[in-house]
Amino acid sequence: MKIVYMREPEHGRVRMGIGEGEDVGRYSVSLATVSELGLMRGMELGDEAFSVIASDDGRYRCMKRALSLLSYGDNTKGALLMKLLRSGFPKDVAAECIRECLRLGYIDERRQIERAVINEANRSFRGRSYIMKKLRSKGYSASDISEVIDMLIDSGEIDFGKSFERLCEKKGVSGDEERTALLYKYGYRTADID
Repeated sequence: MKIVYMREPEHGRVRMGIGEGEDVGRYSVSLATVSELGLMRGMELGDEAFSVIASDDGRYRCMKRALSLLSYGDNTKGALLMKLLRSGFPKDVAAECIRECLRLGYIDERRQIERAVINEANRSFRGRSYIMKKLRSKGYSASDISEVIDMLIDSGEIDFGKSFERLCEKKGVSGDEERTALLYKYGYRTADID
């Protein structure tokens, strides 16, 4: 295998074609890897050098895919991992990519949970149990959800008692039986509305 072509560096990466004859694969390699391996157009590559190039390219493509997915909306670590695995990236490369996204602040699950809890409690008038169940189904940890809910209650940003009263007004409910039915249907705990 040899390097058929190398493009001028762009954004710290060099695009190159590697192969023989008509069978040429395209790779994007960091300038550091190009320098470290002493890569040049026409150079014959051994298995070890090709492995380094393929690994560098794979990590780059995985990060590019992750950023694309994150540009459409928030993802949990688990959801992003599953999407990257479905896209064909190896588990170790996808996990490394997610660690980098976390380090860079591209994934902030606590912020995501906070927004979702405020929306569910204050706009949809849902109770703690409903919110816990819904966010758990999206892959958030129960302890993180519970901590965020408690923090929002302490700060006064959510008040399940007031939310429940607004729900009762909205539904036109006043009797004890009807209120109890709403309590369970919308996931309120009696401890949260007292």
